[in-house]
Amino acid sequence: LTNISVTEEEYSVPTANYTVHFVDNNSVTVKDDDVRNGEVGATVGANSADKATFIADGNKYVYSSDGGGTKVAEGGMAEFTVTYTKYVSTSYTVKAQVSGSDLTTLASGSAYFDGSTTEYWSKYINVEDKWYVADDATYGAAITTAATNVAYTATDDVDYFFECEDFSNVGHAVFAIRTDLSDASKGKAVTPYLGVANGIKSNSTIGSGVYDITIKPNYWRSGATSFNFQYSTDGDNWTTIETVSFASSSNDAYVADDVIIPANSYLRLMATSDATPNHSLDYMTLQKTADIPTTENIVVTSAGYATYVSNYNLDFTSATTKAYKVSVAEKGVATMTLVDEVPAKTPVLLYVVGGNGAGEAIPVTTDAVSAVSGNNLVAGTGATVATIDGDYTNMILNNVGGNVGFYYAAGNTVAANRAYLHIATSLAPDPEGETARGMSLVIDDEKITGINEAAAATEAAQKEGKFIVNGQLRIFKKGQMFNANGQIVK
Repeated sequence: LTNISVTEEEYSVPTANYTVHFVDNNSVTVKDDDVRNGEVGATVGANSADKATFIADGNKYVYSSDGGGTKVAEGGMAEFTVTYTKYVSTSYTVKAQVSGSDLTTLASGSAYFDGSTTEYWSKYINVEDKWYVADDATYGAAITTAATNVAYTATDDVDYFFECEDFSNVGHAVFAIRTDLSDASKGKAVTPYLGVANGIKSNSTIGSGVYDITIKPNYWRSGATSFNFQYSTDGDNWTTIETVSFASSSNDAYVADDVIIPANSYLRLMATSDATPNHSLDYMTLQKTADIPTTENIVVTSAGYATYVSNYNLDFTSATTKAYKVSVAEKGVATMTLVDEVPAKTPVLLYVVGGNGAGEAIPVTTDAVSAVSGNNLVAGTGATVATIDGDYTNMILNNVGGNVGFYYAAGNTVAANRAYLHIATSLAPDPEGETARGMSLVIDDEKITGINEAAAATEAAQKEGKFIVNGQLRIFKKGQMFNANGQIVK
């Protein structure tokens, strides 16, 4: 081709008017007709403004249909009708019921019953000092009728209930249980439950006791998944009593038993990292299972040694039975270091010369107790413990031929209130023939001047490990072990 010729011709497109009518679902006019103009033959219908919900004369109108496509005709003869569903503002109530009888009103108000108004209620409610739990799995619904009834059942499974719904970030990854839930989009508490708002103490506190706690997320997606569950008796100084972890992409509840909460405590959760969670908690419950005892009776057999894990903070300062953490930094040597105050659920090695017969009453303290660091003891769970665990070796306390020490676990069961050593395999003793060699026990703490009585020794002598055992001065050195009478066995 050497030439292309393009010819343009202009045609006139005729237009015409068409009429739009607006009625409700009872064919009653709700807005004035609107006359519009369009190309003849074009298909027209309701536009976005026509479809918008509007309120007039106290009624709510929601777009329903426009009768299908309408073609613009010459002479302005075309028309179509936009129909709206009319909703009348009506009063409603949401009531809690027990066996079909009204218990209390959870919520009330006015709504158009188009499903746009949602009310939330709590899983647990307290009416006249008695707790009830909702039978429904979902604690909220769109209001579409004048009366909504929610079935509840009396329960003894809760003493305190916290409606959480949202975490409020009050700086440095602090997230506190929130009680100010006026924003219905995040749920709202229907009664003023005990708790703390934004980490600041409220005028309600929690009674002392041993509690089982349940913390239920709505749906945990990502962000911070580990929190410290803390108490405070003044609203300013906080002590961690439990570490709470949530699995990502889960709404499984976190449950912890035998949590010790001192008298007049405020509670909060504090993230263990700066990662902000992108979803929320639903609720938390506390169920009191027991009062906090003043003492705990601990029995140590005639072997003189025992591992132990208590549910309480224990004070061994003035006790005959002594508590030690056990650390392993040298191959085959387990070093015992005195711990005067032992936090709850912390495994320790106990020692008392010749055992303590029927036991010794160790004081329980509700004061804040510092965590024990550098401890290679791990609490048992009631399950069997294998000798090899990846790059680690597990060893249990045993009395072999009168020699007390830590020996290869070899599949033995360790009870939940007992403990075992979990150490790098490179630090474990080498097997001797077919029998595992036990770990040597070394007492290495300058604060101790005696196991049974104080030794009249200089500071230098104390550092060497000189102690009184059964009335005799003994020098404990690395590589030595104790027998059942507290005597050294080389």
